[in-house]
Amino acid sequence: SGKWKMLHYFAVNFFAPILVSPSVDITKQLRVHVISDLNLNTSMNAEVQLNVYNWHSFTPVLTETSPITMMKAQVIDLGSWNSIGLLHSIDDCRYGGQPEENCFFYFSILASDGLTKLGPDNFYFPVPLHSINGPSRPNIQVVDVTPGKDDREVVVTLSFDAIALYVWLDAVGVAGHFSHNGFLQITNCTQLTFTAEQPVDVQAFSSSLVIKSLPLPSDSLRINQKATIF
Repeated sequence: SGKWKMLHYFAVNFFAPILVSPSVDITKQLRVHVISDLNLNTSMNAEVQLNVYNWHSFTPVLTETSPITMMKAQVIDLGSWNSIGLLHSIDDCRYGGQPEENCFFYFSILASDGLTKLGPDNFYFPVPLHSINGPSRPNIQVVDVTPGKDDREVVVTLSFDAIALYVWLDAVGVAGHFSHNGFLQITNCTQLTFTAEQPVDVQAFSSSLVIKSLPLPSDSLRINQKATIF
């Protein structure tokens, strides 16, 4: 049908030449590695940014930055943290329930200027999604749909009133793919590009657009409830 599935979008990220990769062992130690497949002739300075977010806020409750120097085809071990202990030490994670249900970890790999992204972001949820204390269903609005650089490209701007999990866009009946999809949204707006297989009318594309996200259980419904995708 010419449409990408969620795995196609994820594959673009997990085959990226630079990755920040968090993992947690059975003792809840959070370890972070940076994996680089770049064929560098010289070293490159960068930094890994760790943000802790409360599910109810776009503003990080904790930010830590680790400078690194990347060489050719290298794996860098950034060390480890006690994930549960770290969350319990943050006031904005302790308020209103268990810290590991209120907050999650978000990782970015940036150039030394602290702004330019060098690879895809990554994240770690301390508890299963059905235990998260988050907004039940964020309100997602289409702010603008405009022509792109040619007649096969459309630019979509979205707004959010809360953090949204696995946001999925579908242009019903239009073959093509988005620049990213099935994503975790941690800011109040984002912009995506849709590339169609054939020339596309912007108005027709806008009318075909369907947006979904994973509904999360509200605090009163979390116990004994499983989250259902879409």
